[in-house]
Amino acid sequence: VAWQGVLALRASLGPGTQVSQSDRFEAEYGPPPDSEDDDEDDDDEEEDDEGRGRRGKGKGKGKGKRESKAPPAKDRPSDWRAIFGGNPDDDFKLGLSLTPRRFARQRKKGRMKGADLDLFTEFYRSDIIVASPLGLTLAIGPEDSKSLDYDMLSSLELCTVVDADVMSMQNLDHVIRIFTLLNQRPQADHGTDFSRVRHMCLDGQSDVFRQTLILADHIEPGLLGLFNRHCHSMRGKV
Repeated sequence: VAWQGVLALRASLGPGTQVSQSDRFEAEYGPPPDSEDDDEDDDDEEEDDEGRGRRGKGKGKGKGKRESKAPPAKDRPSDWRAIFGGNPDDDFKLGLSLTPRRFARQRKKGRMKGADLDLFTEFYRSDIIVASPLGLTLAIGPEDSKSLDYDMLSSLELCTVVDADVMSMQNLDHVIRIFTLLNQRPQADHGTDFSRVRHMCLDGQSDVFRQTLILADHIEPGLLGLFNRHCHSMRGKV
């Protein structure tokens, strides 16, 4: 999901967008290369006297058992590929920084030149944070720790939860903990320019100005509780 989301953001910024550390992003977040079947996979696996596995068609004392191979991803159902396809690592956190460019005049028409998209930026210098609940929980620290680092969530203006129904099947506690830490008063300034801080942040009302999107295929009681307890937009709820 993170890989597809960043690619969609890059495409929406225009063809002139320059992305930093794109090779690292593809290596860490991109889908793994397809593995080709080797001729040796058809051989039987046997065990020698010492219990070590070896491949071959030779005769041995112990009769080897053929290992069952999982079907390839292309033969899986579409819902399985949508959830588990690509890179299934659920511990990720990525900071993105956007620097827009000026408009270039060409044939008396304004044409956007694109933007500079910096990946793997520090959270306190990022405009967008793409992360999993587990990744953010590990970045914040354990609950019994005296020094929790959640100030990067204090100025959040838009929070989108993708595949919330899948998260509820695994562990919704991480999601609930993150929502309790959203838009809290920061513990340190982190080099903030206070002339640009909005009054709603100083008044402690950032949570009512935050937009929250929870995307799920079906509604569950846990998601309804999350929506009713932690979503307090002044524009109402849908």
